[in-house]
Amino acid sequence: MDTSDYIASAAVVIAFCALAVSIWQGYVMRLHQKLSVKPHIDIDYKFFPGKPIEIRMLNNGVGPAIIKSFKVLYDGKSISENQTDAYLKVLKELKTDTELEFKYEYNFPLKNEALSSGENEYLLQVELVGEYDESATSRAKSSLSRIGFKTEYECMYGNKFVHNMPLLFSNN
Repeated sequence: MDTSDYIASAAVVIAFCALAVSIWQGYVMRLHQKLSVKPHIDIDYKFFPGKPIEIRMLNNGVGPAIIKSFKVLYDGKSISENQTDAYLKVLKELKTDTELEFKYEYNFPLKNEALSSGENEYLLQVELVGEYDESATSRAKSSLSRIGFKTEYECMYGNKFVHNMPLLFSNN
């Protein structure tokens, strides 16, 4: 073998190394792109004395969350496939448990609804009727702690995620 053969062989090895690095870089870049649109659903509640109790769904991720399924749970179990019935059953239990008068609003995300990054949407708002009473508010909070939510959602690439919160918050 003379010198030109060695140079040609080295060029072939360098070309294969460049090809391998390019393939690896493409793979890593694709993973990065998927992570750059990954949603992260969370359920949050706001409880301030004298104000309505609010339960909200929010997307803390960097990409939109496409809702595929949303269920209201009570004591960790799905109540009904019909979400309106589920909320009404939960509110009936709340009224029975606490013997309180309250106003409420509820909302539930629909299938294939998108929740943008940073967006939040209220799920349930309960306002006790009458003057502020710490005991009544505590009973309402205790009863509401039995509510939970299960959300199945996807990112823009079709990767599936589940957020399961069987109980909203502890009675502490």
